[in-house]
Amino acid sequence: VGSLLISMLVAVIFVAAVAFSQAYQKEREYHKDITVRIVNADFLTSDAWVDNTTFLLVHATCFSDSEMDAIQEKARGIGVGCLCVTVTKKLREDGMWFKLGEDTLEMAWGKAKVYMWEKISVA
Repeated sequence: VGSLLISMLVAVIFVAAVAFSQAYQKEREYHKDITVRIVNADFLTSDAWVDNTTFLLVHATCFSDSEMDAIQEKARGIGVGCLCVTVTKKLREDGMWFKLGEDTLEMAWGKAKVYMWEKISVA
């Protein structure tokens, strides 16, 4: 079950990254030196995922509104220019995130809305 869950997570991350890249590659500079950091922690209690974040994936299909609010509150500390992809749910309109676009993508369970954001302001 664990390896299946990891495989599904990797597939979702790949689909989201490809969709984002295809839609906005003309507007963003391509960087060959990319560092990927995976944080295994409770996003509600840990700040480890906020430090130096430049890309954030929030697969929010099963998140409650209060969990989405908590993520967005923690993300206030992320620097300007961070790109974010949310699946199924949008961020709140708070003036800190600009919606770059949205699309509907086919997932293993069916179609899901995918939203692309850029951090434009700090707390």
